[in-house]
Amino acid sequence: MRRSAQQLQTYLEKPKNQAAILQAGSDDERTVFHARPASTFDEAGSYAPKFKSLVQGILTQKRKQAAFFKLLQFPLPTRRQISRASDDLNRVFEAQDRFIGWEFTTPETDEDFREYVRSKKIETFVREDVFNAIFERCNSLVVVDLPETQMFGEYPEPYAYLLPISNVFDLGLNPDKSIEYCIFSVAKDRFAAFDEGHFRIFSKEKDEAGKDTYTLLREIEHSLGYCPVNFIWHDQFGDAGIRRLSPLFDALADMDRLVMADVFKEDVDLHAAYPYLWYLKEKCTYKDHDGACMGGTIAWFDENNQPKSKKCPNDCQNAFAGPGTAFKISQPGSGEHPLPAPAGFVTLPRDTLDYITEKVDSLKKELFHFLTGYDQEPDKTKALNEDQVQSQFEARINKLIYWAEHLERTHRWILETIGRLRYGVEFVKVTVNYGREFYLETLQDALTAYQDARQKGLPMFLLEVLRRRVVHLLARNNDHELQRLTFLELLEPYPDVPLQSVPQGTVDYELKANFPRYVGQFERDNGDLVSFGSNGNIAKKLETIETELYNYVEARRKLWEQRQQEAPETAR
Repeated sequence: MRRSAQQLQTYLEKPKNQAAILQAGSDDERTVFHARPASTFDEAGSYAPKFKSLVQGILTQKRKQAAFFKLLQFPLPTRRQISRASDDLNRVFEAQDRFIGWEFTTPETDEDFREYVRSKKIETFVREDVFNAIFERCNSLVVVDLPETQMFGEYPEPYAYLLPISNVFDLGLNPDKSIEYCIFSVAKDRFAAFDEGHFRIFSKEKDEAGKDTYTLLREIEHSLGYCPVNFIWHDQFGDAGIRRLSPLFDALADMDRLVMADVFKEDVDLHAAYPYLWYLKEKCTYKDHDGACMGGTIAWFDENNQPKSKKCPNDCQNAFAGPGTAFKISQPGSGEHPLPAPAGFVTLPRDTLDYITEKVDSLKKELFHFLTGYDQEPDKTKALNEDQVQSQFEARINKLIYWAEHLERTHRWILETIGRLRYGVEFVKVTVNYGREFYLETLQDALTAYQDARQKGLPMFLLEVLRRRVVHLLARNNDHELQRLTFLELLEPYPDVPLQSVPQGTVDYELKANFPRYVGQFERDNGDLVSFGSNGNIAKKLETIETELYNYVEARRKLWEQRQQEAPETAR
């Protein structure tokens, strides 16, 4: 429902859902710690002190705490695993059957919208900004706003941007959990209040009693019928309906453990991987004006009778374990069992050293598997049966579909809102379908399969199927490149037959052997393969191109024969 300026001003003075908003912000800070790039502990967000308290609760000794945070390095191992998973999940944007389209009342408006969306880089905004924000700040919102001043053109110029939940002052929801109104900070003393009918800007000031007061500065009406603010992720968490259930949520505890285990591993590598030297120590006789060494420490009382102490400069105490550490052992007293040697080494069993490494590797694999549905580096010593391969394939597809459903919804909303704000009744609808036929095979895998099939002499129709897989992986979602590659494979003679198997001296051999050269010659004369004859019949187009290519071959053959005839005369 539309809210009056007075109602929104009341929410500025007394927000309705601030507790849920603060909790959502706290959720985001935890994922920021693990997912966002950071180079120091101070850059890691407000969850970093909480993580520090968690570690201090486990490592109660001050010396161990200090060692832990010296060994904690950035980027965190969780960041690296999330980055790898992100690269794999990015396939959600590259399905073979992906389709994004729209409908307007006139072709001119349709073309204007196409150009406007391209100029505003909406596709890039969703692929990069929204996609990365889901990992880092899943509770963020997307806003479609209007500029304060119309710069040029007959249509309004709406644009989209991300709004972190930490910048939101208050948020109201409709019964269907869509956003009714959103109030957020745009400057130190400025608040935007968007609802189902207006864009509003309020200023904040102090009255004589020091109380915050809010004044309406600007109000612009819109005809959307809904608030131009939406969630980027659509799984709800909690009764209020504001918090989002991050795709990282169920792995957060394991991510904390992974960071700790990775640091513990570094600690082990610094000392447990190296033998400790022990030897008998003699009583230290160091003495100075403050006192004598007693077990590695010199203690005394100052002029105010306050206790003071310092470490003996002879380094009588055992140092914290590390490479080259030596431990001094007290000599046995009378009646005690004598030591077998005056010095020796202490080593830890290999199993102890391997355990922590295996634990860290296991946590990394579990995190990657949780995010993507499959193992990034499967154990090659264990063969997978057909059911296991199919299970991993289905799990991977399901993860991509899960992401596609959320991103489709956000992408569609952005385009619809821009279309409605810019064109009003001229806008009809937007269709956003990310597809479900994802490119899960790598280009190298497809090439290897094709080469193996050729070597094994499989039937030509199977080679054609495998070749087209390679073509689709090369082109991805580039329609122009896919058309060009398709034309090339239709034009090259015997595309699945090695050159040495084609009879030499034939026009087919010459065209295949110098195919890129002849295609280049055609495009220099007639323009790009895709653009040439684009308004005509494709079969006729291919026939024309093929005829021209063979004409080039024939012209070159005649030129070669002419040069052969002229060569003897020149020699005479």
